[in-house]
Amino acid sequence: MANMYTVKPITDKNVWDSFVDQIAPSTFLHAYAWGEVEEDMGKKIYRVGVFDKEHLVSVALVSIVRARRGSFVLCPHGPVFSKKPGVDISKVLAAFKGEFKKIGKQEKCDFIRICPTLLNTPENRVLFKNLGFIEAPIHVYSELSWILDIQPPAERLLIEMKKNTRYGIRKAERDGIIIRSGANAADIELFWKVYSDTAARQKFVPYSKQYIAAEFARFSATNRARWYFAEYKGEIVSTALIIFGKNSAFYHHGASLHAHSSITPSEFLQWRIIEDAKLRGCKFYNFWGVVPDEKTNHPWTGLSNFKKGFGGFAEEYVHAKDYILSPKYAITYVIETIRRWKRRT
Repeated sequence: MANMYTVKPITDKNVWDSFVDQIAPSTFLHAYAWGEVEEDMGKKIYRVGVFDKEHLVSVALVSIVRARRGSFVLCPHGPVFSKKPGVDISKVLAAFKGEFKKIGKQEKCDFIRICPTLLNTPENRVLFKNLGFIEAPIHVYSELSWILDIQPPAERLLIEMKKNTRYGIRKAERDGIIIRSGANAADIELFWKVYSDTAARQKFVPYSKQYIAAEFARFSATNRARWYFAEYKGEIVSTALIIFGKNSAFYHHGASLHAHSSITPSEFLQWRIIEDAKLRGCKFYNFWGVVPDEKTNHPWTGLSNFKKGFGGFAEEYVHAKDYILSPKYAITYVIETIRRWKRRT
């Protein structure tokens, strides 16, 4: 019998998260809490699901982005699809497209932007082309993630690291670097001091303090977020905000000082995070975005090499796709194309 797909809103947090949690490797950008973060930042959101009769087969979180370059419907790292056999992704996407068009017209948006976590294969790319989507001029979220399977024993993980990474962990222990973590909202002040310093030094546009505070508050409410700090002689020299899912832990925000060039706190910090993720029962540690190996002059090449030093594999997603709803989209396209050139991405 042919699939009979229908789209319905989903308001039950448990239904939503139990579905999203079954996906591994996964993304926290489709957790129920991420929608709450977006709402805290003043955005309107929609949570919708596609059903095959009474069975939920896919969910999509979308937010309405109001920007000077144009307003749009944004689906971050989604939709998320059931791994059960028989799900026709092309028909599910078609159902979502219809729903997103309704939302876009209702919200007077100029276009729809989907940032999927479908693997970047010819088959998946053609799914969007057949539905009338075009390539977005920029990417919004990580499209090349570096993921480590942390299920093997710790000894095996250490052996499979690059030599310099393994050395950095052991050296940090010898140097007396202390790692601590916590879930105190007030610790954002400690995080922000290092984070803002790093942003100024490396010349990137940081997330706002309000955004990071909202992210921590929403995910820590269900024990899914923790601060991590590396201290050297009483000074915080490296820090991270980690988001935990059922199957994966995510290195979403991080920063470090370069005042002490002879120490290696960040390697030790990441290792302690990996150990904690294993204790929580996570199967994967997602280092988030990296740049392709061939982009040796990219601003984030050094950070990418640091992440790859722990071992793991790359997971490349289909590039962000846009569906045009208004001629005003042309303005967005030009502005974002110029922005991409300036950022060398």
